Amino acid sequence: MRDPNQSPGAVDRLLADAHVRAGHRGGPAPTAAERIARAEARARAAAPHPAAAPGRSVSRISGPARETGDRDEDARRELDLTCVQVVGAPRAAAALTWLSRPGASRRVEPDGALVFACLMHLVDRAPAAQFWWQFAAGSGNPAAARCLALHHRLDRNLPDARVWSEQARRLTIQQAEQEGLPVPAGPSAERRPLLPGRIAEQLLQQCEQGLRPRLPSALEQAVHGLVVVRGDEALGEITQPCPELLGALCAQC
Repeated sequence: MRDPNQSPGAVDRLLADAHVRAGHRGGPAPTAAERIARAEARARAAAPHPAAAPGRSVSRISGPARETGDRDEDARRELDLTCVQVVGAPRAAAALTWLSRPGASRRVEPDGALVFACLMHLVDRAPAAQFWWQFAAGSGNPAAARCLALHHRLDRNLPDARVWSEQARRLTIQQAEQEGLPVPAGPSAERRPLLPGRIAEQLLQQCEQGLRPRLPSALEQAVHGLVVVRGDEALGEITQPCPELLGALCAQC
């Protein structure tokens, strides 16, 4: 895994690996993003147009209010889907290892920070998710910067949303310019799932249905029970994973 000062790239490799089998035979399985796009297209095609009842007019939300609501829903879906892809990537467990190991508070790998942030988002611990997204984005991860932009968009913090959206754009360009450069070997080379395949599939299906992706209650409770809040002289209280968290998640596989 790269040093935080080195060029980005490992995050997109995490996302590139985030494929879930579609369960059909023949041909390559569609990616998560393709499955979401197909599901949304089917939903739009099947959606009935509202008809006015006799003597009544159809009430429609129009103008900026509707446009804002649509953008918020799009942001929520994109953020949820990105988090599902990150925690479902084959190298997610290896990335999280470097965050959950003892004594990691002073030197944390950004890929592990991204994985932990996305896991915190899926269990509704927004402050922790924001902190670790910001850490990873500050270390050069475009995916984390994009997550931050979406997060602030949903909080209606539009100035910060614009800042992180522009940062994500710049980091993506930098990453494209450095594509093909050698990547230092590290723990992310290990392919080990963080979540059981069946749970990763359930999360993806929830995204396809327009629902908030949620871990099974027993697993969610385990995650809540295996994070700790530690104090830092410079940063204050920080939510971090216990070393046992990774083992508890992988034991479900």
